Amino acid sequence: MKNFKRTLGGTSGLLNKICLNFLALLLVFLGLSSGLQAEETKVEKMNLVLAPLLSQEWCAHKPLEGLTLVWKGVQDERVTSDLGVLNRKSGEVLSRLVADPNLKSTLDTIVPKLLSACGVNWAKKDSADPLVDHLSSVELVVKTFGAQNQKGFFSAKAQAESQIEVKLSSPTRQSTAVVAYQLEFKQIRKKGSKALRQAIQELYQETLKQLILVPEWKTKTS
Repeated sequence: MKNFKRTLGGTSGLLNKICLNFLALLLVFLGLSSGLQAEETKVEKMNLVLAPLLSQEWCAHKPLEGLTLVWKGVQDERVTSDLGVLNRKSGEVLSRLVADPNLKSTLDTIVPKLLSACGVNWAKKDSADPLVDHLSSVELVVKTFGAQNQKGFFSAKAQAESQIEVKLSSPTRQSTAVVAYQLEFKQIRKKGSKALRQAIQELYQETLKQLILVPEWKTKTS
């Protein structure tokens, strides 16, 4: 009986050790899982640029020559400042893409330069010249600019779109033109944000191109 009891006690001790090791491994696994779930979403930055050759091509014939305007700036009314997001297969956001400098500052810098290259003369809104009060002013309001994904297993079908209001006002009239552009693309997860960046860059350039073509420049500012 004594030998039997000692054997039983040894077996019981071994089982206890196995159970403790299993519990330890389980706790480690749960800890790693919770750590992954609690991982912060990565933020990627993108500098939106317009190639000088494009502006030279678009403005070669000075389509806006003869206009004198007052620049009032840009308002960004988007719900989110994200240009787009990269998702896991589960739909969880893996990374966010944002503009750096932000979209408002970027447009506030590039649009006056672009329109100037196309022939627009800019008057300072704080000028002492009384004629400035009789000039038309222009302000941009960004309603939409970015990309949205549709879930897929290996890739995500995505759509990038922009909608910007061009508000023109003078002492005698006010008008609003809408500049919009839309494109579809496939975002392959294993390639990261490459496709998203390319789509956003195309969206940016095409939106600026549409801005030059707004017919209200001539009809509402004369």
